[in-house]
Amino acid sequence: MSKNNEKTIQNALPLNGVDANGLFNPTDNLQPNKFNAPSSSTDSPYNTVYIGDTVDKLVGSETVPYLPMALPAYIPTLYENIYHIQTNLKEKIEDTIVNEREYPTTIAVKAYVQSQLSGRETLTPSSLGEVTISTVLTTSFLKASKTQGPNVGIRTNTEGKNVYTTTYNINKIDTARDGSEKLCINISPLGAGTDANNPDDIYNLQILLEANQEFIVYGKSYKCYVPGCLGDALKMVQYIKDGKDIFYVLSYGGIFKNEVFY
Repeated sequence: MSKNNEKTIQNALPLNGVDANGLFNPTDNLQPNKFNAPSSSTDSPYNTVYIGDTVDKLVGSETVPYLPMALPAYIPTLYENIYHIQTNLKEKIEDTIVNEREYPTTIAVKAYVQSQLSGRETLTPSSLGEVTISTVLTTSFLKASKTQGPNVGIRTNTEGKNVYTTTYNINKIDTARDGSEKLCINISPLGAGTDANNPDDIYNLQILLEANQEFIVYGKSYKCYVPGCLGDALKMVQYIKDGKDIFYVLSYGGIFKNEVFY
């Protein structure tokens, strides 16, 4: 479009802007053979459409309301976005958050915030898959188990007794929980005599860190922690430093080692 044609269209619009309905008192400033030329005219900048004429097709009139160029595409886009919002409303925010276009309700947001402040999980190993301690939730209750699987190993000691060792790993620290406290509580009796039906069975439990994780206890670094007894509480502060997960231990009742204990 030539600069002259652009100026002609601009001069036809109200100085104070156009109402949302696209209607206003149009100015008849159409130039001959420019904006109202027939489709076959080579003089018209638009050879396939009528832009308006001096009778009843002036832009801004009821028959031809003014529409910005982007408006026809904007309206269906707006409705599509509203549709996606309505169909992606979520009543629950998952612990593992990914950057997806989902829209949690106020109830979901409130529940999630409360879970971040006082959330808890009870971990019971199974044969179906690995169970890990979450760094997102505040408190984790750890159970020792005899269900063979990724978490539980079984062996027979020199006295012929079955020894079940439950091993937990800790997930990578969630960046939103960097600097928060983390509490791990053992809720299972350990040692022998804890199973009435099998009093000779022995139960062990340990927390084993990955290569890029470490416990810091009184200035020393450790990789493995073994609870001391039923109710032993390991209290830590989670800290991310140079891509490494560090757990500063505040209080504990068990044993730390730099290699696998069991």
